[in-house]
Amino acid sequence: MVDSKGRRLTRCNGQESTEVVDLPLEIISDILARLPIESIMTCRIVCKSWYSLTEDPDFINLQLSRSNYQPARVILYNYTLNHLLLLDTEEHKNKWIPFQNMLFEGHLVYRHVMCSCNGLLCIASDFKLDPVFIYNPMTRKHVILPSSDSKLDFQDQKVGLGFDPSTGTYKVVRLYKDESEASRFEILSLGESSWKELSAPHNYDKFSILAFDLIEEKFQIIALPKEFPSDGLPYFDFQDLDGYLTFVEHDSDLMKMWRLTGEKVGDFSLCLERTYDTHVRWNDWLGYGMIGGLNRNDYLLKVWFYEGLHRKTHVTQVFSPNGTVCACGHPRHSC
Repeated sequence: MVDSKGRRLTRCNGQESTEVVDLPLEIISDILARLPIESIMTCRIVCKSWYSLTEDPDFINLQLSRSNYQPARVILYNYTLNHLLLLDTEEHKNKWIPFQNMLFEGHLVYRHVMCSCNGLLCIASDFKLDPVFIYNPMTRKHVILPSSDSKLDFQDQKVGLGFDPSTGTYKVVRLYKDESEASRFEILSLGESSWKELSAPHNYDKFSILAFDLIEEKFQIIALPKEFPSDGLPYFDFQDLDGYLTFVEHDSDLMKMWRLTGEKVGDFSLCLERTYDTHVRWNDWLGYGMIGGLNRNDYLLKVWFYEGLHRKTHVTQVFSPNGTVCACGHPRHSC
């Protein structure tokens, strides 16, 4: 058998095939985009044309649009960032992804994965503004973002990465506090050479939920529901569940799902969608956090506990068929 380049191919038994394969690149692209990401990475080394095809922005967008319909794959990491773990939740398989031959070796001390978007990881430090890395764990490629112009001493940096569909660009937003405890905000679009300072939203404090519109580049402070304690936020996680940003509240043995509803900045609110009884009395020696959702009723939790003075962590899949559903109406409508 010969391919479109005229090269002879053989079957697995070593016998030469007389068939001819000449598929247009559009069909090859459609086939590859249906594969899990680790299989795509294997196909990249078949030939130069396939490698170039997988680098094409149109192919990347096609693959991303179909990834929501594939079995969930989760990237786990440890705080020291000496390796990543790609977890296939359907096949119950995992694959180690080491940080090897990386240009930012030695810069990872006190840095961790702050957030992710479309498979890209944003790596930064809580205590130092620069450098900030955007890393693709599948291709092992990364970019180092430009340094900030700020010369201020600061405390407690938070960094977010998002995709602006109106321009097709990724944007990085960060918050940090200067020596006077004033909050400062900066934004950078990938490919730009400098950070741009953003106006701080009014009446923002640590007990508020702050939303940022990547298209309009505007902030909104989201009011907490009246059911929340008046002395501030409870222990929580923010998760993308079923394509919606969800505030996961951990209230003793209960896990409450607050879905962010609304279409645009100025119209956001939180609606209690579900409450689950975990049947576990969590405490300072036995705790958990949510890694993500596998489907509407199955969740992946990171459970930690102590054996003596040593903290242990397990990844646990939880099935929750008996959740209590709040009558919110359509999830995109406020309740």
